Amino acid sequence: MPWVRFDDQYPIHRKVDGLSDAAFRLHTSAIFWSARNLTDGFVSREDLDGVTARVRTPARFAAECVRRGTWHGARQPCASEDCPGPVDGDGWIIHDYWFYQPTKEQVMRDRRSNARRQAAWKAKHNGVSNGVSNGVSNGAPSRPVKEPPNPPPGGGHDGSHPNCRACGTNRRGPPPEPAPTPTPPPFGEVGRVNGKPARGQTVHAIAAQARTAITREGT
Repeated sequence: MPWVRFDDQYPIHRKVDGLSDAAFRLHTSAIFWSARNLTDGFVSREDLDGVTARVRTPARFAAECVRRGTWHGARQPCASEDCPGPVDGDGWIIHDYWFYQPTKEQVMRDRRSNARRQAAWKAKHNGVSNGVSNGVSNGAPSRPVKEPPNPPPGGGHDGSHPNCRACGTNRRGPPPEPAPTPTPPPFGEVGRVNGKPARGQTVHAIAAQARTAITREGT
């Protein structure tokens, strides 16, 4: 699909600016229509109704385009090198169509060039050259999964554990499991002294003993 090019002075050009709204729409739509159908600026009389559905009685406004000089008859010779024609057909030529728009020959040449480039790209990325496979797979080769060696049964972070931050074998590996938190004795065992409820200094002394025991077990 070719691009349609316009100069930024297009809407204020003397010939275009003098068109009525309907004729302006018809003229602009005809440029798009011609590029889409590769007619090199030729609009046949039988195709005129299909250029745009927004303009009623388009033949009336085609005559206005001819009067303003944006179109001329298809069989009319034109001295401009950018004007297609004359064409042996009943219709009109968009004046100086080739000044901004590519010719049909240029569009077809670009399409063939793009098709060859895309085919070469596909052949390269599919591992095929000149229609013959080079034996290279498009997918990445699978790599065998290496299982880490088992740590020594004796345990201990002596540097032999794989993927262990505590051993220093992998500083970015998973951290070692924390030491289990010792469980304090149940309240039933420490809550009474000599069969009586523990209170005041007795409670503080028992709590201090429990904290000392927890600290020893944690170290």
